[in-house]
Amino acid sequence: MDELKEFRQFLRFLFLLMPTILTTMVLIEFFPATGFGRIITVPFTFLVNIIIVGIAMLIRYRKTWFVITKVSLTVIITTIITIYMYPQESGPSVVQQVQQAAQAITYIDTLDRTYLQYDAFDHEAEYVVALYKFRNELPMDGTYQLYDRGNGTYYSSDSAIYNMQDIPKKLEKFHKLMWIYMLAFK
Repeated sequence: MDELKEFRQFLRFLFLLMPTILTTMVLIEFFPATGFGRIITVPFTFLVNIIIVGIAMLIRYRKTWFVITKVSLTVIITTIITIYMYPQESGPSVVQQVQQAAQAITYIDTLDRTYLQYDAFDHEAEYVVALYKFRNELPMDGTYQLYDRGNGTYYSSDSAIYNMQDIPKKLEKFHKLMWIYMLAFK
């Protein structure tokens, strides 16, 4: 009987820690510019979130509303901690990048073709939104280069676009996530 109780506690623990695991996997996939900071911050984030989950599990009160509130707050707090503690070696934080992406998507109607000129420091999000907006007007003969910096250098070595499927495959970082969102909701 005790083994079953311990197993249930372990499953609850895993359930409450799952948002940290999933959020970390998404961050690693779409925000890879971490440098060596990830070696330190990811384990530390897990440690902090394990402590939070442990504290939440120690708080006992059987009312349904309390359990739902406790689980919801634990998931929200651990997810926020995971996102805010995730490092970015160069460029803005994850939160700032997501804000820039959301703002660019919001202003999709106001973007013109000038945003198809990739500017690595100022308009990454607008560039991806412009790619999406004008995707049917891009030449599909390999002359259009993703991430063209205008001086003959490219963000990626294989950046030529030959068909529509090349764009999402060759997008980098959180730009892939932006593209997926725009395909689904725009």
